[in-house]
Amino acid sequence: DAGLITDQIDEGEEYGVIRRVITILIVDYELISESPHYHNRFTLYDPASAVEFTDLIEIHTLELPKLPETADNYLWHWLRFLRAESKEDLDMVAQASPKLEKLVVTH
Repeated sequence: DAGLITDQIDEGEEYGVIRRVITILIVDYELISESPHYHNRFTLYDPASAVEFTDLIEIHTLELPKLPETADNYLWHWLRFLRAESKEDLDMVAQASPKLEKLVVTH
């Protein structure tokens, strides 16, 4: 992540030109055992002072095994698409989202 930030700026340039770097990890195993959530967001944060150092680096973890059986948000439907193991799973995703329906038809 740090390399993606330093590659954006040359010597003498203002820091204001740096854009946020977001890393997304989609895994088919339990990565963060301390959290029951399937989606976690990590930043550079000091819990003692409750201060975020910067918002330029962000890491999202998406753990497919922790995905609940039901939910109604766009991220959940995308992850159900990625985790689909049968035609029935894909049909369920297609019914829930017109955008994902296009992917299901071509899948």
